Amino acid sequence: MTDTYDDEAGEQVTRALRSSAAAPVRSALVGCHFYSADPEQAELIADAPSDAPILITYRDGSTRRLPYGLLEQGYVIPNGPDLRAALAAARTPRDEQMDQAAAILARERVNVTAVAADDRLALAAAFQEARAGVLPSATLRRQRYQLLRDYELYRQAARILEGWRTMLPSESTEEATILIELAACYRHMGQVKLAFETTELLASRAKTLAPGAKAVFASERAAILLDLFERDRDPARLVEARRWAGVAWSIDQSEYVSMVYKRLTTLEAGR
Repeated sequence: MTDTYDDEAGEQVTRALRSSAAAPVRSALVGCHFYSADPEQAELIADAPSDAPILITYRDGSTRRLPYGLLEQGYVIPNGPDLRAALAAARTPRDEQMDQAAAILARERVNVTAVAADDRLALAAAFQEARAGVLPSATLRRQRYQLLRDYELYRQAARILEGWRTMLPSESTEEATILIELAACYRHMGQVKLAFETTELLASRAKTLAPGAKAVFASERAAILLDLFERDRDPARLVEARRWAGVAWSIDQSEYVSMVYKRLTTLEAGR
């Protein structure tokens, strides 16, 4: 093996193998090496069949069928310039977009490999919009926020939400939605005091919220109060948490509210 040529990401190789320009890539792969984590454990690529989404690799006297799903999680060590040339020829505009998205996500300290390929462009767009000071539509905001939550990117979500809030009318329905989401992010980040202070901004006008938003706010505030109780053991926290849990339950008997109630009951019993 040689270190003359940079290793190629398996994901990029896999994309090329699934493209219309796959034949030269398959040919160039033969004689290269594949590894998943440790280059010292690399396997020789003996064949790249055209009739199945696999590679045939060889190591220590045995062969195995390496599916594309595993290939895209590792790296390929080229044995010459042919692979790079074949990959370059197979690149599409979407490949360029995906690489740009990966660079943006890496800049935001997001583990790119943990994000599904179909979600990377949307996440990258959310970060780009935030940097440019662009306020997306309400529909896009919901989609962006849900995606950030799905990947538990609470720190990044909080920063984006804070930016959106500055661009929305104070005490508007839209701002209220942002505050609820912001409090949830702070809570998941472990910044419980900040989460509580954020809900305080809405507590006095909770009655004006739409029923659905009111239920979400009330359940989130109750959960935050329980977090605070676990820190300071102030029994008043439990009293207030029960009140807000009751507000949420009167509107929406969801599994989340039920979980809050169960946690509340446990804390009350162990007080």
